[in-house]
Amino acid sequence: MKRKFKIKGKKIIITIREFLTRLNWLYISIIIMIVIGIGILAASYLVNDNDAKNVCVGLGTGIVTSALVSLYIDAINKKVEKNKLFQYKNMLLNPLYNAIKSLYIHISININEYRVREEISGYLLLPMEKTEDLSNFLNELMSYKLEDMVEEKQKKLVNMLCISEIYYRELISQFRGLPLDSLLYENLISHEDYKKLKNFSLINLCMGNLTKISEDGVSEQDEYVLKIQLLHGMMLQMNRILEVFPDMASKIDSENSWIKNNLAEIYYNEIYTNSEEYFEEMMEKMEAEQKYYAEHPDEWENEAEEETEEDRLYRKINKAIWAGNAETIKKCFPEINKDNKQIQSELTWSLAKNVMKDKELRSMYFEKYGEKYKMRKDKRKGLKRKCGLH
Repeated sequence: MKRKFKIKGKKIIITIREFLTRLNWLYISIIIMIVIGIGILAASYLVNDNDAKNVCVGLGTGIVTSALVSLYIDAINKKVEKNKLFQYKNMLLNPLYNAIKSLYIHISININEYRVREEISGYLLLPMEKTEDLSNFLNELMSYKLEDMVEEKQKKLVNMLCISEIYYRELISQFRGLPLDSLLYENLISHEDYKKLKNFSLINLCMGNLTKISEDGVSEQDEYVLKIQLLHGMMLQMNRILEVFPDMASKIDSENSWIKNNLAEIYYNEIYTNSEEYFEEMMEKMEAEQKYYAEHPDEWENEAEEETEEDRLYRKINKAIWAGNAETIKKCFPEINKDNKQIQSELTWSLAKNVMKDKELRSMYFEKYGEKYKMRKDKRKGLKRKCGLH
């Protein structure tokens, strides 16, 4: 019982001490001065002698006024000091933020483009409250054997891990050079954040991986594993930094909007337009349009007049693909604008497979786009994700 009482007593003393350290004694003294001044002013009403009353009123007014002026000056000084600290903090953190931003954009684009093309749901973007999904995803990739993978799968993973060492080294250098003691002393970070950032285990592991990757004689499989570990470690480290600095996290979060737009465009052009769902949607749309315009021929004529030349060309090529008419497409080819990705997408669609077997048409495609003809792979609705192993 005595021991429990002592422990409770110590906790109470610690709580009182913490409360006293947080108190602003200047404000307390100013409040006391204002109360005294108001008390003197109130007392002046009880004094009958005019001279004594004037003295009380002057004294009370002076005390209250001086206390308010002190309060105002202190508020201005605090604001000036806060601005100085904010500028100092930005000066220290801007190089680190720029290094995080450069590396993060490369990693997030590579990882999420791979996930989109492999039809894995959900984006992996920082900042994260929980990192289990990221860890599970990268640990699964790390378990793959390169020699057992098909060539296309290998190429996708190599492209995903293709990030210059410069970005890694710059972030490591900026983080190691961060004056954490100064940030703590200036109350720019808490003791808890200080301990979190002072843990260099992840950074040291990443630096070790960078050194091993650069060594001679590293096998392709070992290099693959080291690069995934490096990417994983740096993502976790960046997320840890963003947890400590919310301003930095909000800036990174604003970068995610255009990254998501880019990923959505890849999904639409490479996945959705080759899906069974899209095929059925287009069929239903065409049937509905034919039925509608058959009932409203006047509207068809009006809409045809409003169409641009590119719209007419696209419609003509689309119709020729459905009809399997290669000759019509050949006649249209000189008019095609090579920057029109919509028409190129139609020509590489699986439905265009039969017409694009024509050698002359393939030759025209090569001359127009400067690359060999390659049909996009069909993606079926509800198709389960595959890892690419034999």
